[in-house]
Amino acid sequence: VWSIFCARSMVHADDDVRYTIESYVGRLHLQEDNQATFTQEITYVFSTGYNGQYVTLGSVDPLPKGFKIHENPQVEAYVDGEKREIRVEETDLKDGRQLKIYNSRIVGGKVQIKVIWKIDHLLNLYNDIAELNWFPISDGDEDVAKLDFYVDGLDANEGELYAHTGYFNPPAQIERTATGYHIQLRNFPKNGKLELHAYWPMTEALRRGQSNEIKKEKGKDTFLKKETSIQQKTVIYKTLFLR
Repeated sequence: VWSIFCARSMVHADDDVRYTIESYVGRLHLQEDNQATFTQEITYVFSTGYNGQYVTLGSVDPLPKGFKIHENPQVEAYVDGEKREIRVEETDLKDGRQLKIYNSRIVGGKVQIKVIWKIDHLLNLYNDIAELNWFPISDGDEDVAKLDFYVDGLDANEGELYAHTGYFNPPAQIERTATGYHIQLRNFPKNGKLELHAYWPMTEALRRGQSNEIKKEKGKDTFLKKETSIQQKTVIYKTLFLR
């Protein structure tokens, strides 16, 4: 699995920066060549000044074969609706990439950050399915009032997607759309984790272009057994600890 998203503010002068995260919108578009585009749109509301924001895209072993986060993502920043000139420093972390976005302001306001990442080999490929096993959000510094996440691409009418938030947290709402899935959460807690676990039937395009990455074994039965185990453990833990 791999995890993504650490959004926080850079310190302004000697004061603590105070802010909330009004919304987080993530859009994952999967392609038939096992490449993906991931867009983050994060809206902060600051009650103090600030020097800028950090956004981190991270990864955790084990990763799909050939997994790669492209450098130099597209970054835009808006303050109270107006586009800002910004400076971005990108750092290659041992377990991902971090953006330091210099977008300072002496007083507060609404800040919208948009980052578009390119990712190679995000899916695990089996003889029968393409599997997504991903923590798109983890370890944020503040609660997220409104969280919307979209996954599209491949065959939207086939396969299945599950969203896990932990055994004791409210479940995510999942809606199948014309192009994929829409996951919704409200009042997502800081340090919370959102796990997406999905599969699509193997396509001929993936099979032709990614033959060296396809595992010989089938993956659907293992996928479904894992989901059954998670559902059973959720019922057991809630019965034991929340009764």
